[in-house]
Amino acid sequence: MTQNLFDNIHIANKSYQELLDLFNINIQDDCDYYPIIAYHLLKNNEQNIIDNFENFNDVQKVAIIDAFGFFDNISNNAQDFLLSFLDSKNNNFTFSAILSLKNKENYYSDLIEKFLYSDDVMIKNSAIQYFAKKKGLLFKDELRKLLNDKNEFIREVALDELDDLDDEDLINDALYCLNDNSESVKDLANYIVNRLKQS
Repeated sequence: MTQNLFDNIHIANKSYQELLDLFNINIQDDCDYYPIIAYHLLKNNEQNIIDNFENFNDVQKVAIIDAFGFFDNISNNAQDFLLSFLDSKNNNFTFSAILSLKNKENYYSDLIEKFLYSDDVMIKNSAIQYFAKKKGLLFKDELRKLLNDKNEFIREVALDELDDLDDEDLINDALYCLNDNSESVKDLANYIVNRLKQS
Protein backbone atom coordinates (compact mmCIF):
# COMPACT_ATOMS: atom_id res chain seq x y z
CA MET A 1 0.00 0.00 0.00
CA THR A 2 2.64 2.53 1.06
CA GLN A 3 4.87 2.22 -1.99
CA ASN A 4 1.97 2.70 -4.41
CA LEU A 5 0.76 5.67 -2.40
CA PHE A 6 4.14 7.41 -2.47
CA ASP A 7 4.62 6.64 -6.15
CA ASN A 8 1.36 8.45 -6.83
CA ILE A 9 2.08 11.58 -4.80
CA HIS A 10 5.74 12.02 -5.92
CA ILE A 11 6.75 12.79 -2.38
CA ALA A 12 10.37 13.74 -3.09
CA ASN A 13 9.27 16.76 -5.11
CA LYS A 14 6.94 18.24 -2.50
CA SER A 15 7.54 21.56 -0.78
CA TYR A 16 7.73 21.83 2.99
CA GLN A 17 4.13 23.00 3.23
CA GLU A 18 2.92 20.25 0.92
CA LEU A 19 4.73 17.65 3.02
CA LEU A 20 3.25 19.17 6.16
CA ASP A 21 -0.23 18.96 4.64
CA LEU A 22 0.37 15.28 3.84
CA PHE A 23 1.64 14.74 7.37
CA ASN A 24 -1.63 16.10 8.75
CA ILE A 25 -3.81 13.71 6.74
CA ASN A 26 -5.47 11.00 8.82
CA ILE A 27 -4.24 7.67 7.41
CA GLN A 28 -5.42 4.44 9.00
CA ASP A 29 -3.77 1.02 8.99
CA ASP A 30 -0.46 2.09 7.45
CA CYS A 31 2.47 2.11 9.86
CA ASP A 32 4.90 3.40 7.21
CA TYR A 33 3.05 6.51 6.04
CA TYR A 34 3.89 8.96 8.82
CA PRO A 35 7.56 7.99 9.35
CA ILE A 36 8.26 8.33 5.62
CA ILE A 37 6.60 11.74 5.44
CA ALA A 38 8.50 12.71 8.60
CA TYR A 39 11.77 11.60 7.01
CA HIS A 40 11.22 13.90 4.04
CA LEU A 41 10.22 16.74 6.33
CA LEU A 42 13.38 16.32 8.39
CA LYS A 43 15.76 16.16 5.41
CA ASN A 44 15.76 19.93 4.94
CA ASN A 45 13.77 21.18 7.91
CA GLU A 46 15.19 19.37 10.91
CA GLN A 47 15.35 22.33 13.28
CA ASN A 48 11.92 23.60 12.33
CA ILE A 49 10.37 20.20 13.05
CA ILE A 50 12.19 19.97 16.38
CA ASP A 51 11.13 23.49 17.36
CA ASN A 52 7.49 22.73 16.54
CA PHE A 53 7.45 19.18 17.89
CA GLU A 54 4.87 19.89 20.58
CA ASN A 55 2.37 21.03 17.94
CA PHE A 56 2.08 17.50 16.53
CA ASN A 57 -0.13 14.69 17.81
CA ASP A 58 1.35 11.57 19.43
CA VAL A 59 1.23 9.49 16.23
CA GLN A 60 3.14 12.20 14.38
CA LYS A 61 5.60 12.61 17.25
CA VAL A 62 6.45 8.91 17.23
CA ALA A 63 6.87 9.08 13.46
CA ILE A 64 9.30 11.99 13.78
CA ILE A 65 11.35 10.14 16.40
CA ASP A 66 11.31 7.01 14.21
CA ALA A 67 12.34 8.99 11.13
CA PHE A 68 15.58 10.15 12.75
CA GLY A 69 16.57 6.49 12.70
CA PHE A 70 16.49 6.49 8.89
CA PHE A 71 19.48 8.85 8.68
CA ASP A 72 23.05 7.57 8.83
CA ASN A 73 24.16 10.78 10.51
CA ILE A 74 22.23 13.43 12.39
CA SER A 75 23.26 16.67 14.07
CA ASN A 76 24.30 16.86 17.71
CA ASN A 77 21.14 18.85 18.30
CA ALA A 78 19.05 16.02 16.84
CA GLN A 79 20.85 13.47 19.00
CA ASP A 80 20.16 15.60 22.08
CA PHE A 81 16.54 15.76 20.97
CA LEU A 82 16.35 11.95 20.85
CA LEU A 83 18.13 11.59 24.17
CA SER A 84 15.53 13.81 25.82
CA PHE A 85 12.95 11.06 25.31
CA LEU A 86 14.86 8.57 27.43
CA ASP A 87 13.18 10.26 30.40
CA SER A 88 9.79 10.59 28.76
CA LYS A 89 6.61 9.49 30.52
CA ASN A 90 5.43 8.25 27.12
CA ASN A 91 6.90 4.77 26.64
CA ASN A 92 6.29 4.91 22.89
CA PHE A 93 8.62 7.91 22.66
CA THR A 94 11.32 6.16 24.68
CA PHE A 95 11.04 2.96 22.64
CA SER A 96 11.37 4.82 19.34
CA ALA A 97 14.21 7.02 20.57
CA ILE A 98 16.33 4.04 21.64
CA LEU A 99 15.83 2.35 18.27
CA SER A 100 16.67 5.56 16.40
CA LEU A 101 19.89 5.93 18.40
CA LYS A 102 21.14 2.38 17.81
CA ASN A 103 22.52 3.07 14.33
CA LYS A 104 24.20 6.34 15.28
CA GLU A 105 27.95 6.68 15.75
CA ASN A 106 27.83 7.95 19.32
CA TYR A 107 27.48 5.41 22.10
CA TYR A 108 25.02 6.00 24.93
CA SER A 109 25.32 2.75 26.85
CA ASP A 110 25.41 4.47 30.24
CA LEU A 111 22.04 6.11 29.52
CA ILE A 112 20.34 3.11 27.92
CA GLU A 113 21.60 0.19 30.02
CA LYS A 114 18.88 0.65 32.66
CA PHE A 115 16.23 -0.08 30.03
CA LEU A 116 17.47 -3.67 29.77
CA TYR A 117 15.66 -4.15 33.07
CA SER A 118 12.51 -2.23 32.19
CA ASP A 119 9.12 -3.67 33.10
CA ASP A 120 7.86 -2.40 29.75
CA VAL A 121 8.41 -5.20 27.25
CA MET A 122 8.78 -2.95 24.21
CA ILE A 123 11.29 -0.66 25.89
CA LYS A 124 13.28 -3.68 27.07
CA ASN A 125 13.12 -5.00 23.52
CA SER A 126 14.51 -1.75 22.11
CA ALA A 127 17.37 -1.77 24.63
CA ILE A 128 18.23 -5.36 23.70
CA GLN A 129 18.33 -4.39 20.03
CA TYR A 130 20.45 -1.34 20.85
CA PHE A 131 23.15 -3.29 22.68
CA ALA A 132 23.11 -6.18 20.21
CA LYS A 133 23.80 -3.65 17.46
CA LYS A 134 26.41 -1.68 19.39
CA LYS A 135 28.28 -4.52 21.13
CA GLY A 136 27.79 -7.37 18.69
CA LEU A 137 29.31 -10.63 19.91
CA LEU A 138 30.35 -8.94 23.15
CA PHE A 139 26.66 -8.95 24.05
CA LYS A 140 26.06 -12.64 23.36
CA ASP A 141 26.28 -13.77 26.99
CA GLU A 142 23.62 -11.26 28.00
CA LEU A 143 21.44 -12.44 25.13
CA ARG A 144 21.80 -16.05 26.26
CA LYS A 145 20.65 -15.10 29.75
CA LEU A 146 17.59 -13.50 28.18
CA LEU A 147 16.64 -16.85 26.63
CA ASN A 148 15.32 -17.57 30.13
CA ASP A 149 13.43 -14.31 30.55
CA LYS A 150 9.94 -14.65 32.01
CA ASN A 151 8.46 -12.91 28.96
CA GLU A 152 8.17 -15.03 25.82
CA PHE A 153 8.50 -12.03 23.51
CA ILE A 154 11.82 -11.08 25.11
CA ARG A 155 13.03 -14.67 24.74
CA GLU A 156 12.14 -14.55 21.06
CA VAL A 157 13.89 -11.20 20.61
CA ALA A 158 17.01 -12.57 22.31
CA LEU A 159 17.11 -15.63 20.05
CA ASP A 160 16.51 -13.48 16.99
CA GLU A 161 19.42 -11.21 17.93
CA LEU A 162 21.65 -14.24 18.53
CA ASP A 163 20.68 -15.44 15.07
CA ASP A 164 21.75 -12.09 13.62
CA LEU A 165 25.11 -12.36 15.41
CA ASP A 166 25.59 -15.81 13.81
CA ASP A 167 27.88 -17.00 16.59
CA GLU A 168 29.35 -20.52 16.37
CA ASP A 169 27.22 -21.55 19.38
CA LEU A 170 23.97 -20.49 17.69
CA ILE A 171 22.95 -24.09 17.01
CA ASN A 172 23.13 -24.87 20.74
CA ASP A 173 21.07 -21.79 21.57
CA ALA A 174 18.43 -22.79 19.04
CA LEU A 175 18.35 -26.40 20.25
CA TYR A 176 17.88 -25.15 23.80
CA CYS A 177 14.93 -23.02 22.71
CA LEU A 178 13.18 -25.98 21.08
CA ASN A 179 12.05 -26.81 24.61
CA ASP A 180 10.55 -23.37 25.23
CA ASN A 181 6.88 -23.28 26.22
CA SER A 182 6.19 -20.53 23.70
CA GLU A 183 5.18 -21.62 20.21
CA SER A 184 6.67 -18.49 18.62
CA VAL A 185 10.04 -19.11 20.29
CA LYS A 186 9.98 -22.78 19.29
CA ASP A 187 9.04 -21.88 15.72
CA LEU A 188 11.99 -19.51 15.46
CA ALA A 189 14.32 -22.06 17.04
CA ASN A 190 13.11 -24.76 14.65
CA TYR A 191 13.65 -22.45 11.68
CA ILE A 192 17.21 -21.70 12.80
CA VAL A 193 18.04 -25.36 13.43
CA ASN A 194 16.74 -26.45 10.03
CA ARG A 195 18.57 -23.63 8.27
CA LEU A 196 21.86 -24.42 9.98
CA LYS A 197 21.55 -28.11 9.19
CA GLN A 198 21.12 -27.29 5.51
CA SER A 199 24.07 -24.89 5.35
